[in-house]
Amino acid sequence: MTTIQEKSVRCAVCGSLGKCYILTSSFTFGSADLDTRPPPLLRSTMFIFVQQCQTCGYCAQDLSAERQGVRAVVASTCYKEQLSDPRFPKEANWFLCAGIIDEQCGDLAGAAWARIHAAWVCDDSGECPQAELCRSKAAETIIKARERGQSISAQDGADVAILVDLLRRSNQFDKAQAVIESRLNGIQDDIVRKVMEYQTRLVQERDASTHLLSEALQGADVGL
Repeated sequence: MTTIQEKSVRCAVCGSLGKCYILTSSFTFGSADLDTRPPPLLRSTMFIFVQQCQTCGYCAQDLSAERQGVRAVVASTCYKEQLSDPRFPKEANWFLCAGIIDEQCGDLAGAAWARIHAAWVCDDSGECPQAELCRSKAAETIIKARERGQSISAQDGADVAILVDLLRRSNQFDKAQAVIESRLNGIQDDIVRKVMEYQTRLVQERDASTHLLSEALQGADVGL
């Protein structure tokens, strides 16, 4: 059973008091996707992953958290245009705006995840070109994060596996193959290595569709 709680939160940018939701408990059934997207029921709680101030448009994981320079970002033309971009579902714009703020604040890992989450929203809305664009942006952000010594996951090699999936899902097969060839031999984690080997096959087959972690680990002597 999924339990969601409503609470009041004061926006750190404009000071407005609004309502948001927090997840207090949830269950999952089935396997996550290769990009870590959770299975039901947790999958249906994506609207909780980001909060939006209805007054000023600030989007963040926690609206009440103070962050340096955020007010200028929220007031910028780039941010406002993204918040109302008609090409994307409303919630996807929230995530993309949160990603803009994360990147401006130097949190490239947070920005990458925000863009991955935006892709998931686009998936659910059947907006394939927009989902591909979000994944491409997320991949670029992961590469930039790695150049600055940041990782989107504490698990050895997981950020590389997610990067490969983002490139594959956005039809950048040659780039995905190049990452596999340069990084596969250095991955020690059994699960991540198995995922990378499975991704190799998908990339060679030019398969850009969604696949599950359980597919990659099928028959392997490793746990989910």
